[in-house]
Amino acid sequence: MNVVSRRVVGLLSLSLGLLGTVGCGGEETGAEGPGLARQEQALISGAPYVCLETTCAVPGAAYISHFSWPNCGGNEYYYTPYFSGTGNPNPDGIMRPWDGLGLAGTVHHTVTVYSYRDASGTCHNAWSQGNTLANFVRIYRKANNGTLCGEKHCSYPQGRDISRFSGLNCGGKEYHKPGIMGDGLMRTWDGLGIVGQSLGSMTLSSYRNPSGECVNYKWSDTHSGLANVYRP
Repeated sequence: MNVVSRRVVGLLSLSLGLLGTVGCGGEETGAEGPGLARQEQALISGAPYVCLETTCAVPGAAYISHFSWPNCGGNEYYYTPYFSGTGNPNPDGIMRPWDGLGLAGTVHHTVTVYSYRDASGTCHNAWSQGNTLANFVRIYRKANNGTLCGEKHCSYPQGRDISRFSGLNCGGKEYHKPGIMGDGLMRTWDGLGIVGQSLGSMTLSSYRNPSGECVNYKWSDTHSGLANVYRP
């Protein structure tokens, strides 16, 4: 096991199918937005999922996931009051993201969500103006075969600037262009994720600014000096 962070994430067997907790790396604040306490993610080669909180739970069933952006983009959440008949977390403690996979955080958040994905895999843009509710928990997924950093070296963002994307509507791969601000700092649109150190060229089609707005370029163009941005 190759540990490349200061904290250790517990490896999880997806075949268990049982509700439980897994010790994970990192801490997150209780609010939506740039709050991943320096994102002390555990980056372990081969780990199936990456938990960004002190403790995560194994989902026990499949139902619905909510998302902080339209088109099931942004952060993924599970609404813990489901099946409780109230606005309070269900005392059965079972987490039910749309496919029953991933890891569920244990920190509760108040979040404005715009879309959800049901157990069939269909995404629904249900709330054009957003729907703000309490008692959501984050759902964490694997990235780059279980590691956040898909390169030999990555670094944490130290500020916010636009992120560039290979696809329209901020789809495809996300990139940062170092040196734009002249100070050598790595930046992403929300100050989160981690940034690779290998630079390359890519045809870009859109960008997201620090306010969260996605803008499509009038025409796609190839840019050099781009660094990959990795997210869970």
